[in-house]
Amino acid sequence: MTSSAGRCWWCSGNADSREHKFKKRQVARASRTWALGDRPYYVADGRLKEIQGPNSALVKFDKVLCQACNTTRSQPFDRAYDAFADWVIERGASLMTLGTIDFEEIYGAGCESSVQDLLRYFVKHFGCCIASSGGAVPAEFAAFLDGTAAPGFCVTLSCNAEVNGTAIQGRGVLHNFPLLGMYSPSRREISPPFQYGCIIGYLDVIYRFQNARRFAWEGEPIDPACRYAKLGRYVPAAPHPSAGQLPGVGERKLTIGDLEVEIPLLTPAHIQKVLALGLPTETMTWEENLNARLRVVHGVLSPFYPSATMEFVEDNLTLEDAEKIWRCIEA
Repeated sequence: MTSSAGRCWWCSGNADSREHKFKKRQVARASRTWALGDRPYYVADGRLKEIQGPNSALVKFDKVLCQACNTTRSQPFDRAYDAFADWVIERGASLMTLGTIDFEEIYGAGCESSVQDLLRYFVKHFGCCIASSGGAVPAEFAAFLDGTAAPGFCVTLSCNAEVNGTAIQGRGVLHNFPLLGMYSPSRREISPPFQYGCIIGYLDVIYRFQNARRFAWEGEPIDPACRYAKLGRYVPAAPHPSAGQLPGVGERKLTIGDLEVEIPLLTPAHIQKVLALGLPTETMTWEENLNARLRVVHGVLSPFYPSATMEFVEDNLTLEDAEKIWRCIEA
């Protein structure tokens, strides 16, 4: 792992550049005029925030790369992504009828190097997210950008016509999935397995590191040596990265009262909010300890399950439920 505090996580130089969470050209075409009433929104901290323009800080990561790495060194990766995104967005909803993507249709004959560059763009995007979240970027990420293999990293592509139950309209949306990993509240560290990704048009793009398991509806990992990528197809109401779910990490289903929940994996920002609520300790009185448990469980579940109000948690939570949720958070 490589710490990126104030340093470029790729070359270790001075981090003085901010990568876009969405490519600038995608943000620019999200509005026709950028006038009031014609601006896109971005989900941040659980709220919709209006994007003021293509250079808005809302759509950029923190300064975690140097200028050279974010522009000159990664330019081939950016170009490969632009060609891919343009092709996907141009097809719009018709993408839902495809079973595979032919990379030669996008990049021409001999497309292997372009597909490698596309994967390197996704690694760059992934690393910037981890670094901006205060995590240590795996050393394999920088090595892959420098031209070596990337063991443990994979990307899948899946058709999807909705975002959190809302149908996509037009050419698509601006949306990144939450960064998921294993977070230790005691150490306050994030570690693999990692999962992240984005939506491009009607395509879910899921990145993973050190976790080969996939959702049942997902496509197959992109193989640069193969010109075709087999697409998955999201099944409405199935588990999804947007719901804080990571396939194959323990048993996380739980019923509290009449509410069935999938205990979410928390983003770094979410875990910090939960920790700030005050954790239960052995030195607390029984009542203080109970109240702390209620606050934590409510803080964990309420962003994903609106019906899990504090009143609901107080009326239905058992000690066994609280212990299971906490064990999953500490995993």
